[in-house]
Amino acid sequence: MHNNMVKLTSLPNDTRIYCGHEYTEKNLRFALTLEPNNTQVQQKLQWAQEMRAKKLPTVPSTVAEEKEINPFVRVTNSELQGNIKKQFPTLPLDPVSVLEKTRFLKDNF
Repeated sequence: MHNNMVKLTSLPNDTRIYCGHEYTEKNLRFALTLEPNNTQVQQKLQWAQEMRAKKLPTVPSTVAEEKEINPFVRVTNSELQGNIKKQFPTLPLDPVSVLEKTRFLKDNF
């Protein structure tokens, strides 16, 4: 999964990203559990809630946006790593280990 995220983020920033389901809002709520101070996530969540209230889609996003809001591509972010480390104190902070625990937490969110 980490290799795929690296490939994704190596695409041009204006590349559009389409997910297969409408789960942007839930993903952003999860992202805030790991990066509560990320203003881009806060703003995108507010926007997504407004869009869904109007029954409008929240996709696509872009590679540039994913780099700012997606915890699965932000595994080297210090705030995210710190919050993962609080839950898994013995975890090494290499990107693959952080991604593994991020995926575990999302699966149980």
